[in-house]
Amino acid sequence: MKMTTDRKRHHTTPHAYPGDWTKPGLLYTGQLMHHLGISRTGLRDLIVTGTVPKPDGKIGRRPYWFTQSIAPLLGVRASSTE
Repeated sequence: MKMTTDRKRHHTTPHAYPGDWTKPGLLYTGQLMHHLGISRTGLRDLIVTGTVPKPDGKIGRRPYWFTQSIAPLLGVRASSTE
């Protein structure tokens, strides 16, 4: 008899980015979903079509984007560090 165990399902929950958009920082999937007002599937579709850039990297299995990569999509102007 084969035993099965219930796995905890990991769902991405949208939540706001707590930092300053004009300063360097990392955005995760849930934060990006919140600010774009879309679902995880919608985010995936926008990445596939090129509307949203591919993630800048991953920490473990968690994709992230730099705030500088996403700020132009939201109409936020990053401050100059020069």
